Amino acid sequence: MAPKFGATVPDTEGNNGQMETLFWLSFLFICYVYFGYPVLLALARQVMSRRIRKQYWEPPVSIVIAAYNERERLEKKIQNCLSLDYPKDKLQIIVSLDGSTDGSEFLVRGFASQGVTVVKSRSHRGKAAALNSAMAHATGDVVVFGDVRQTFHPAVIRELTANFSDGRVGAVSGELVLRDDTEAGAKPERTSVSIGDMRRRSVRPE
Repeated sequence: MAPKFGATVPDTEGNNGQMETLFWLSFLFICYVYFGYPVLLALARQVMSRRIRKQYWEPPVSIVIAAYNERERLEKKIQNCLSLDYPKDKLQIIVSLDGSTDGSEFLVRGFASQGVTVVKSRSHRGKAAALNSAMAHATGDVVVFGDVRQTFHPAVIRELTANFSDGRVGAVSGELVLRDDTEAGAKPERTSVSIGDMRRRSVRPE
C-alpha cells in the first residue's frame, strides 16, 4: 500500500547505522579499559621510570608505633624493634598510646632503659592523633611508621634508608607479607611481616 501524501517514513537504515556506531564505540572503550590502558601504563613505566640510586648509610631514625589497648602484642612488637639490625644509638622507638586502659603504659615504661619512649593520651582520639602526638617527640631524620601487628624484617631500616640516598625520594613503602601463625587448637589469627613504611623529614646522606 502506497503511503499517503505528507506521511513520514522512518529512516530505519539511518537508525541501524547509529546503533552500529554506538556498539563499536562501546566495544572499543571496554577494550581500552581492560587492555589498552594497562598496556599504556606498562609502556609509560618503561619510558618514564627512573632507577633509584640506593646507597647504604645510617641516618638517625625514629620508629613510631600507635596503639590502643594492645598490651598482649606490645611486648613482642617492642622486642622486634629492639632486635633490628641498626645502631642502637641512632634508633629511637616511640610508642604512642591512644587512651589505652589495659595497662599498656606500665609495660612500655619497662623498656625505658633500652631507649623506648612512651607518649600517652588520656582519651581515645584515633590513630592519626596518636601518630601526630608521637611526631612531636621524634628526633630522627627519618621516621618509620609501624603497626603493633607487624613484625619488621631485621634489615628493614637499612633497606629503607638506602633509598633516601637518592635526593628525589621523599617516602618509601615496603612489602607486606601475610602469614598464618595459628598453632594447633588456637584461635585463628593472621599476622604480617613487613619491611616498613618510612617518611623523609630533612635528610641528606653524607
